[in-house]
Amino acid sequence: LLATGCCPGDVASVRQQLQKGTSVAIHPGGWQEVKHVGTYTLVVPPASNVINLAAETGVQLVPVLCMGEQELVVEPKPGYFITRLLISSRPKPIKVVFGQPLQSKAGESAVQLQERYVAALEALGKQHEVLVKVVQESS
Repeated sequence: LLATGCCPGDVASVRQQLQKGTSVAIHPGGWQEVKHVGTYTLVVPPASNVINLAAETGVQLVPVLCMGEQELVVEPKPGYFITRLLISSRPKPIKVVFGQPLQSKAGESAVQLQERYVAALEALGKQHEVLVKVVQESS
C-alpha cells in the first residue's frame, strides 16, 4: 500500500504528510459504522484525532458522504461466508458527494470545529435527501 501513496494512519504519520503539503484522505468510522446495518449512521468519536489534527495544523476538512455504502453490507447470518463465496455479489451504485471545505477559525476549539463538521455532514445529507444520523462513540 505504501507504493500507492498510502501512509500509516497514526497521528504522527498523518501530521508529517500534512506538513509536507500532501492532501490526506481519512475515512473515520470503520467497523463502528458497519455495526449500524440498515441505517446511515456516522460515528464521530468525541475526541477525534482527525479534528484535533485539523485544528492544530490549520488544514481544511472536507465533508464527504458515500451514499449506498450501507447497502453493500449485510448482517452476517449462519452460512453467510460460504454463501458469499459461492454466489457472486451484485454490484450496487455508490454516490460520493463533497461539501464545502471547512477551515478552522482563529481561537476555535477542536470541539467547535467538530460541531461545524458534523453540521456540514448533516446538511450535505439533507441536500442529497439522505437522513444522516451522527452518533458519538469511543473508538
